[in-house]
Amino acid sequence: MKQPAETCAAVAMLRGINVGGHKLLPMAELKHILMSLGVQDVQTYIQSGNAVFCCSTNRLPEIGKGLTEEIRHRKGDEIRVLIYPAGQYNDILAANPLADLSNDSTKLHAGFLLEQANKADHAALARLKRDSEQFYLGEKAFYLYAPEGIGKSKLAAGAEKAIGVAMTMRNWKTACTLRDMLANMHG
Repeated sequence: MKQPAETCAAVAMLRGINVGGHKLLPMAELKHILMSLGVQDVQTYIQSGNAVFCCSTNRLPEIGKGLTEEIRHRKGDEIRVLIYPAGQYNDILAANPLADLSNDSTKLHAGFLLEQANKADHAALARLKRDSEQFYLGEKAFYLYAPEGIGKSKLAAGAEKAIGVAMTMRNWKTACTLRDMLANMHG
């Protein structure tokens, strides 16, 4: 007899939507798309493409692919989607060695990598860094402390090229809010 699939809480982060008026996707539409893919308890957070939901663990790759395809079909935009089960997402946050640097969670960021950065140019990252900034490139994320703001950071602007892997950046406040939302899910 086949065992039922385990249900889990998961987070979806979309890269590059609703930034500067480009690639617009209302969160109500994102929620509708996710629900049409058969997930439950969908909640979105702010307008930059963050959602938490519950579904069977073995469906996570299918959900990511379906979400990408449905957005392409509806909007004509190629959007990269990262989906993590709650445990893996929590592990990424827990691996941040810079987490205690500031009480201002808008100065600390996590760049969630679309794949492992095996060919990162660490010298280029160091050249882009201001004296006040600190960074750490982990296995699944690029962590950045930018006390003067991410908008003024050459490191933030050039990190993706130097790392050689696409990523989607979230400030620490958003990252932790998503973690808290996952903790309150029933999956």
